[in-house]
Amino acid sequence: MKGAFVVGVDVGTQSIRTIIYDLEGTQVAESRYKLHTTFPAPGRVEQNADYWWIGLKESLTDCLAKSEIDREAIIGIGIDGTSCTVVPVGPDGEFLARALLWMDVRASEEAKKITELKDPVMRYAGWNESAEWMIPKIMWMKEHAPDVYERTWRFAEAPDYLVWRLTGRWVTSVANATHKRHYLSEQSQWPERMLDSLGCSSFMDKWPTEVVAMGQNVGGLSKDAARELGGLRPGIAVTHVGPDAHANMIGLKVLEPGQFAMSLGTSTTLLGLVDSFTEINGVWGPFKDALLPGLYVADTGQLSTGAVTQWYKDLLFEGLDRSVEADPWKTLEDQALQVLPGSDGLIVLEYWQGNRTPYNDPLATGAMWGLTLKHTAGHLYRAILEGTAYGARNIIDTLTDNGVEVKQICAGGGGSQNRLWVQIHADILGRPITVASTTETACLGCAIAAAVATGEYSSLAEAADSMVQFAETVTPSRKSADIYESQYRLYLETYQRLKDLMHSSSKCSR
Repeated sequence: MKGAFVVGVDVGTQSIRTIIYDLEGTQVAESRYKLHTTFPAPGRVEQNADYWWIGLKESLTDCLAKSEIDREAIIGIGIDGTSCTVVPVGPDGEFLARALLWMDVRASEEAKKITELKDPVMRYAGWNESAEWMIPKIMWMKEHAPDVYERTWRFAEAPDYLVWRLTGRWVTSVANATHKRHYLSEQSQWPERMLDSLGCSSFMDKWPTEVVAMGQNVGGLSKDAARELGGLRPGIAVTHVGPDAHANMIGLKVLEPGQFAMSLGTSTTLLGLVDSFTEINGVWGPFKDALLPGLYVADTGQLSTGAVTQWYKDLLFEGLDRSVEADPWKTLEDQALQVLPGSDGLIVLEYWQGNRTPYNDPLATGAMWGLTLKHTAGHLYRAILEGTAYGARNIIDTLTDNGVEVKQICAGGGGSQNRLWVQIHADILGRPITVASTTETACLGCAIAAAVATGEYSSLAEAADSMVQFAETVTPSRKSADIYESQYRLYLETYQRLKDLMHSSSKCSR
């Protein structure tokens, strides 16, 4: 196969996905390496980071074998990862503990301490620090694992670490820095005053401080890394794309104000571009320059959506003979299609791992009510899908109620292939949703950034114009509007009535 090719690498919650593309965005070969995520206690989620490099090597080698392209034809690699997934790295590059995954919220007390400081940088976090972010997680390690903290050379996220393995350079993306570490891009300023007030000024010596832009060539692939990756050409471009949600924006061509990218996966992220700063409680940012110079990224999302559907499917089909039930997902969808919108009165709060937007409540928990003996497995599945869409509606309403214009929603991620789920979102949001032609929009976004890093394209917008395609636009049905409106109001009221009980229960179990 002739021509030039780029590689997109997405380090996710459940797997590392590596895809080779040509410069028109056509997928040439794909490979996945399964990652093992554990849930050792409520609010705690960990991952063995040793498999990040192993997974990258094995998945890329597999892709190269499947594609049968000349290794010399690979000209660039782009890498993203879940954020904020934090791992302590020793001076020889060894991992000193398991990575605290992005959805790990054990550092809720540390986040509360940061919030209570009311430092001016917190205006970009809706005046509410998230337990998901890097600073509270490092604070937790400093307090609860001091020996690990003292031996740590770098606290890193997956793309930080993998770019270092590829190039020998410790850098982080502007999106990671602004969104999760309180970096102010306009002043090129880290939150040193806030860290000093927390007694954590040493953090600055323990994380990458060089910030790079999307699509910037961090450096050439080292000879050692090229050899380990199956004989790639040393010196090819490597770019740090940052969080998977931002890679998803690129892969969905969300590059203009008013456009929002919805990634339907283990979680749901909903990020969009705005042209000015608007301070909104419960919304992260908007962060200037986080994707494109001069524009702001409003960052919102739900902590557990696809994870809840996976949980339900696993519970329902665990231990069953797989030869009897060939496709559990198809069975659930067929059952849910037999249920009317509103699931006969069932209400589900999808807060299995807390709430990110708009409440930023790590102690919130999932809830389901309205159950009767009439309800079936299909009712429960449809109610879960509807609950996740009510959560997305709550986010969109929070944005628009505060003057943010939402002109277009583009959907990608593995959940975008679930036509019922997308339709339910469109119906409950009352808005059309444009669906990408590929579910792997984060990988595509990484490949687009890599194509820019090589110099083949002059900008992300130019590359996206050539490399991004859409499959369809799902329009809302007005038939279910009234029932969904009334159910949505009950959904909102449920959290307000239950949150104190949730907090009490969470504190007792952690």
